[in-house]
Amino acid sequence: MEIKHGNGRLEKCKKRWLGLVDVDAIPDNAILRQRSAADSLGTKILFKRASASEEPLYGLVKRLLPAQYYDHFVFKLKPDLVPASSTNVHDTFRISDGGNEKTVVEGATLAGLGAGLNYYIRNVCEVEMSWSGDRFHDMPVVPPTVVNSSGVIRASFVPWRYYMNVVTFGYSFVFWDWKRWERELGIQTLTPTGAMECIRLNEFSIVYWMTLNMALAMVGQENVFRKMYEDLGLTREELNGYFAGPTYAAWHRMGNLQGSWIISDDIQFKNDWIDSQWDLQKQIVRRMREFNITTTLPSFNGFQLIQTQKSIYQQSGLGFNNNSSHYYLLDLYNELHPVCMEVECLRQTTSGVMNALKQADPQAVWVMQSWFLIDREGFFGIDWGWSMLNNFGGGQGLYGTLPGLLTEPFKGYQQYPKWDVFPTTVGQQHPDPVHRASIDTLLLKRTDNPDAAIPPIPRESYLPLNVSSFRYDLVDVTREIMAGVVIPGLHKELVDAYEAKDLSRIRPWGDLILQAINDTGRILATHTHFMLWPWIRDARISAKRSSASNAEAPYNATEHVRYQDYLELGARNQITWWGPKGQQKLSDYAGKEWSGVVKGFYYPRWEIFVDRLVTAGAARSPVGLQCILGRFAEGQSQMAEADDLFGFDRW
Repeated sequence: MEIKHGNGRLEKCKKRWLGLVDVDAIPDNAILRQRSAADSLGTKILFKRASASEEPLYGLVKRLLPAQYYDHFVFKLKPDLVPASSTNVHDTFRISDGGNEKTVVEGATLAGLGAGLNYYIRNVCEVEMSWSGDRFHDMPVVPPTVVNSSGVIRASFVPWRYYMNVVTFGYSFVFWDWKRWERELGIQTLTPTGAMECIRLNEFSIVYWMTLNMALAMVGQENVFRKMYEDLGLTREELNGYFAGPTYAAWHRMGNLQGSWIISDDIQFKNDWIDSQWDLQKQIVRRMREFNITTTLPSFNGFQLIQTQKSIYQQSGLGFNNNSSHYYLLDLYNELHPVCMEVECLRQTTSGVMNALKQADPQAVWVMQSWFLIDREGFFGIDWGWSMLNNFGGGQGLYGTLPGLLTEPFKGYQQYPKWDVFPTTVGQQHPDPVHRASIDTLLLKRTDNPDAAIPPIPRESYLPLNVSSFRYDLVDVTREIMAGVVIPGLHKELVDAYEAKDLSRIRPWGDLILQAINDTGRILATHTHFMLWPWIRDARISAKRSSASNAEAPYNATEHVRYQDYLELGARNQITWWGPKGQQKLSDYAGKEWSGVVKGFYYPRWEIFVDRLVTAGAARSPVGLQCILGRFAEGQSQMAEADDLFGFDRW
């Protein structure tokens, strides 16, 4: 792609870059001041952050909890709230009985208030919440009060608790609308993410958790890219071959890929998506600021087209950063090769980035998710935070290093006590028990006295079996056993039978595998979290346009359906080919163990494999791997291009 400087257009592009989050995204009572006509287009705005208020917590209660809790809480911001520990001093909260059937939640910050409300829900009402659901409807009809007369005081021993991963915006968030984002931001305000207080229980370190206060805000940034490149002289037709489209935007943002392979004539759909995501970003950032969650914003890395030492990069950075957050995400080398490997060249590159950030925002902090930088002497004194990637490609699996979760963050804290545990899971399809429940629920209920454990068991065992969270766990555990133990065991027997040329065993073992896969798919179909159609449904209903675009030139019915089809094709492509049709390098990288995928994708593959082994065994000939892979590719294309929303999930 050729970058044209144009007639003075570079000066205009200075006003583009990291203003991406703040236009109309600031609370209504913020003080805004426009600096130029370009500001009204959605770029650089200087503002004063609104004063913190307890009102967002009252709104959160009304959005999430049953009606009887709407007036139950009294939230009080008390910046001078005294912590109960000499080490745990950040975001202190106190929860106590306020009399008149009220519960008082005091917090030094909004994060503290959120943590206090979370403590009440989990420990007083004994109700859990997670990414896969909640049981708010099971909260007591009469709101309980805090028993401890002096109240409960807790705090965090680190100031920052960060959330999200750059590619989670591709695997999990890509088709979310405002309703889903609103719930997510509310759960973020309540959901614990980092260690808050460590208690010794037998040989285990039990960790209470504090809510987050920093998160990525990456939605809608293509709008800023588009405006900058247009100011440099590029047309939208030229840019169409540059943007990747919704499903792969996360990797385009890091410079890993360019262009789209879904359909050829997608320029209108791409631009409509960019416009609608820009509208969504304004809502997201407004709510994040209401909750006082520090936004980590994207910055310009040049994509190696522009060297960071060059003036054009420095000038572009001036407009990309606008003093709105001070924390900017920029990754020069994720899945990329540096243009140079000499230490001095790398040093100059890094200095160029920092100079551009500091020129635009003197308080700028460069944030990098250092997947490729490990074992580097504690980053040589640079601020850092401990994090863990639980999966790749949004994959599923019941696995995790629980001892590491309980010990490694504290080792890191002892070396550098500034940052906290970062949940940076690539996709949110990973099992919740590994993340929190196994720590703050299962371990807290652990006992070495079998007799003491008997009384609660009957009460728990009589809970309704249709509770969504219970069914989620039941399906997930069954899925893991079938996919991780049963089917691999049967596969080994099948291969042994083939290698022994034992025809009497090949077909029976093959049929057992097919039956096990069939049974797994039927079990997955009993819970919507393990079905394909919600992924496809969300893709299709996200076919929206910005209010301005829709008013100017509304779609007709045919165009709207084509837009939906375009988004569905992208959704199917990600979980099958993960790239252009026919390539095998990334095929199945983001595969999902969902009912519809098992039935429409994996079962036919195994059927081909079993039939081929039976045929090759009978003929005493090689299996013919290339023939099998060719048949797999045919099935992959059928799944990627199917148009049946519910059929694959029906059993």
